Amino acid sequence: MTALAIEVSAAEMLILVERQAESQLPGGKYHKPTQNLTNIAQNVPKNNNISERDMASLDNRLRQKPGATIQNIETNIMWQSNKASLWLDQLDDNEKAQAMERARKGAQKLHAKIKLRHEALKVQIREKRLKKQEEKERKEEKQINEKIKITRDIQNIGGLWTLENIDTQLENISSTGNMQKHQKEALILQLKFHKIVLGVKADKTLFQASAKGTPYSVEKLKENLIQVLGLETTNIPEAKKSLVYRDFEEVQTDLESQKSKLYDSLKAARKKLQNKRQKESLLPKFLDNPELLVGKKVMHQCAEDGIIDWFVGNVTGIVKSHKDVSKTKYSIQYEVEEFKNSWEFSLLKDLQKGDLIVIM
Repeated sequence: MTALAIEVSAAEMLILVERQAESQLPGGKYHKPTQNLTNIAQNVPKNNNISERDMASLDNRLRQKPGATIQNIETNIMWQSNKASLWLDQLDDNEKAQAMERARKGAQKLHAKIKLRHEALKVQIREKRLKKQEEKERKEEKQINEKIKITRDIQNIGGLWTLENIDTQLENISSTGNMQKHQKEALILQLKFHKIVLGVKADKTLFQASAKGTPYSVEKLKENLIQVLGLETTNIPEAKKSLVYRDFEEVQTDLESQKSKLYDSLKAARKKLQNKRQKESLLPKFLDNPELLVGKKVMHQCAEDGIIDWFVGNVTGIVKSHKDVSKTKYSIQYEVEEFKNSWEFSLLKDLQKGDLIVIM
């Protein structure tokens, strides 16, 4: 159990690390830095200890002298960090006098700049608050208008449906032209009303009209609506217990499921990153010369029986050229027994959309 929990935690950390260190990992722009870049980076701090100390000093001074201005505190911190007193002590009397005179003359100009900066900041803060308030009011108005529209539209399909009259309402719609389309629209509208107007809290997938680019069928939408209506009438929340004991097998199953989801997320993130890099490096070459993609081994994301998955295949040739090069149609043969026939796709479009990865 401990090993499984560590695997789950490690998978979560790995996803974060790969996302944060994208540029330093294989394929990233800093994975193999040039000698010139290495020389430039020699004086870059390996940690942020200095800035952390400065922030700690700022925090202490704000507590000790709450009435002090930020400029005063900043000057003290810079004086201490830069060791300005040691530098002054190294000057002879004439140089020190000149340095102090320059500082006195520059003080007035500095104060004037600070005052202007304060005024500019006040204006920026005022404008930001006003913009935030306007955005909030705009969103509220949009939500109200959306609720009004949905409420009006729902009256045109028999009002709010119940568990008892769903089938009847769908049958009434079936008498009109383009039955499937109108039934889908009515079911989606009912789900929108429950989510947006009534504010029903449930799994967000119940309110979706599609999944991974595949539209739901009438039966699926009807099933989701029945679940939402059932939640409103039968799902009464129980009082939470302070301590819940679970079976070992149940906990292990949950951890295995969570681990599987995390690994799926990790694979998806890696494919997304790989595709992003290929769009930057390979796509311009393919658009310039579409023939370069022929003979390449690729991973192609397709939907089969409503399930989206990646399939390995070989690009065998160009079927049809197009004025818009990205719409060039290629023939591809997959390394899957069920799909041995040659298929035709606009692979460059799929590469643009993130559905194609060139392996070799």
